[in-house]
Amino acid sequence: MTLIVETPDVRPSEWAYILDVVLRDWLGLDFQHTATDRSNVCIGISGSERKLLICANFLSMPSKLWLDPRTLPKLPLRECNLTSLKGANPEITCTPVIYGSDGSATVSQDRVELPLDIFGSAFFSLTRYEEFVRPERDQHDRFPASASTAHKAALLERPIIDEYCEILWRAIEHLWPGLKRRTHHFQALVSHDVDAAGKYCMVPLTSGLRASAIDLVKRRSPLTALSGLQISLFQRNTLASADPFNTFDWLMDVSERHGLASAFYFICGRTDPVRDAAYEPENVNIRRLLRSISQRGHEVGLHPSYNTYRDPTAIQNEAERLQKVCREEGVGQKQMGGRMHYLRWDQRITPAAWEAAGMNYDSTLGFADRAGFRCGTGREFQAFDLEKGRPLELKFRPLIAMERSVMDLQYMGLGNGAAAFDAFARLKAVTRRYNGNFTLLWHNSSLNSADDRELYQQVLAA
Repeated sequence: MTLIVETPDVRPSEWAYILDVVLRDWLGLDFQHTATDRSNVCIGISGSERKLLICANFLSMPSKLWLDPRTLPKLPLRECNLTSLKGANPEITCTPVIYGSDGSATVSQDRVELPLDIFGSAFFSLTRYEEFVRPERDQHDRFPASASTAHKAALLERPIIDEYCEILWRAIEHLWPGLKRRTHHFQALVSHDVDAAGKYCMVPLTSGLRASAIDLVKRRSPLTALSGLQISLFQRNTLASADPFNTFDWLMDVSERHGLASAFYFICGRTDPVRDAAYEPENVNIRRLLRSISQRGHEVGLHPSYNTYRDPTAIQNEAERLQKVCREEGVGQKQMGGRMHYLRWDQRITPAAWEAAGMNYDSTLGFADRAGFRCGTGREFQAFDLEKGRPLELKFRPLIAMERSVMDLQYMGLGNGAAAFDAFARLKAVTRRYNGNFTLLWHNSSLNSADDRELYQQVLAA
């Protein structure tokens, strides 16, 4: 059966995009889209009198208000009562309303009316609309979780758009029980940003000696300092097995025990001498590492350097550099993606730059200061250029949790014990509930103690 979807006759590219993502990509439903003069969304099936009516106020706003701060969700969010809508996921009896109108779901045998603006709210969240509108940025020019609607409405650990998708399916299933949805399966996607290949090796001699001095003076660990000194003096130009950042084989071993493939994202440029990596992708040791990753069935990807997030040419140059080395080393992959360094991101520039560089996916869209659902979903979805009003070929894999966001004092500050595990486990469990992708970033340089390694393994096993 093919759904007939009528929407307001405004913003045709935006409607086509969000209908494709929600109905075709996520639910796997065939549909025909028609723009009319109606003020809501009407979904039906040819030959059936049954109708699903959905609020559509966000994408129907006047053009003069588009990307205006006055169009942001009003807090506190209202709630939509769904107790009359029976069916799948009965635990969802009410849900916060990002966009929509007052009232409860109205349900009869032949008609369902939802005051919840499902498609507009999904468009708002997936395109990061509020990041065009809100001026807040942190010291690295990143949009912080603390400024987001999700955080302010206590939704950051709740994939609200996945929840909306389930509500939509519940309504469709009520009206047309013969329809079948696409089956999705939960996945854990683990990735590792290679900010540094070594602590004492693959760095300038002064950096290795400084790290050894810190181990001795600040950390009061003379044995560690001695080991670091030896590596700095005698193994600096190798990928020393004793270097604490050389965890690549261990990470692949752990992933393989859990039936996973790790993705390792490499820096291939230096736009900030302090914050970018000291290694070069052409280095014989990095080449050997790339071959090993590929031969073991894991993935190589790009981690564009610090100041590239607003520089499409720099991203393209660094992508071409990595691709060239991969070709020379026989690293063959069906796709290549990655993540921006420091999670720096400009929604006006960065997505289109990734696409222009020939990348297949990006996994930057998580917050640095808090773990959770920046895009309101754990599912992969097509990117959209909000400024030019067009969909991109690029896919987004939202980042759900970065170890530093959870563990570091300047962020959530939960350390590497039970509190941190609980935070990771909660996010993983709710992602599993909606059959999404639990996208986890854990740096190869963040496994410096037995407790760090134990926590990482516990998170994968959860």
